[in-house]
Amino acid sequence: MKIVKFKILSFYSLFISAILYLLGYSTSCTKEYGSPQPMYGVFATKYIVNGTITTDDSLNQPIQNIKVTMLNNVSTSNSTGNYHAESQEFSQNNTYPLKFEDVDGTANGEYLSKDTTVTFQNNITEINLNIKLKPK
Repeated sequence: MKIVKFKILSFYSLFISAILYLLGYSTSCTKEYGSPQPMYGVFATKYIVNGTITTDDSLNQPIQNIKVTMLNNVSTSNSTGNYHAESQEFSQNNTYPLKFEDVDGTANGEYLSKDTTVTFQNNITEINLNIKLKPK
């Protein structure tokens, strides 16, 4: 009787261990941007893009309230046209998309949106990028 009880408990213990292992493994990494992201014990890098947004004419006037999107992080340009966009990511990809959009309508003029990409190379984590937007 003890041998049967021992075998049942061993099987039950093995079954519970397998379930917990599968649940732990499947939830330990989230799938984002097309590949699993490391979560524990991996260093993240903060990538920063700064610059000034101006008009694409001879006056080069600064443009305020331009929405700047870098991955899931959103910021806006201030009254002098300066912006600061950053993203803290695991170092899998060095190229990030940037989108510049005029979202305030006619408050300071209407400008066309602009999409660009930024590539960080040689351990550089901060880039200065000035943007010129064309009027609609």
